Amino acid sequence: MPAPSVHLMRRLARERFAHFALRAPRRAGQARSERFIEEICGAICAAWSQWQSQAALCGVEVQGEVARGGKLLGPALGPLILARAPAAGPWDRKRSKAIAVTLGDAWSAWLGSIRVAAPAAQETPLHSLGQTTACLNTASLVSRMALAMGGPLQGLDTGVFQSVAEAFVECFRRWHATTMIGKPGRR
Repeated sequence: MPAPSVHLMRRLARERFAHFALRAPRRAGQARSERFIEEICGAICAAWSQWQSQAALCGVEVQGEVARGGKLLGPALGPLILARAPAAGPWDRKRSKAIAVTLGDAWSAWLGSIRVAAPAAQETPLHSLGQTTACLNTASLVSRMALAMGGPLQGLDTGVFQSVAEAFVECFRRWHATTMIGKPGRR
């Protein structure tokens, strides 16, 4: 399965942000927050796609019919996101960095949990490799984004972080459930 569609991630994030924004009258900065969400979702999906195109199973040992060991490796996701993230001013850069660092760290933790034990002669569903996705949940991501901001959240920050985190987690779940890993080999 290809990396998540930018249209899907943007739609999910927009819907969540609209729900969040409905609880209060239109606030100053809402249009800026909506633009930011659109752009950061585009950056996340582009980075995810680049990661997926470069990722590979490395160090897998094939023993008869079974492949064991090895790791799923690819470039660090956080810097890929940050390279494409909104950076029009200090407001954008600070939030972009918080999101990129948080998603990159959570992605790295998820990758570190993958253990290959699969039939060597066929593709394997990614979700069957025994990894945990506990580090990729909305509440954890939002709290880590807030910590990465290095100060109190302002205005609509909670809504922005919640919207992006929920969209990311939902896209990850869909991708994780449907992505196949090619035949393992040595690299």
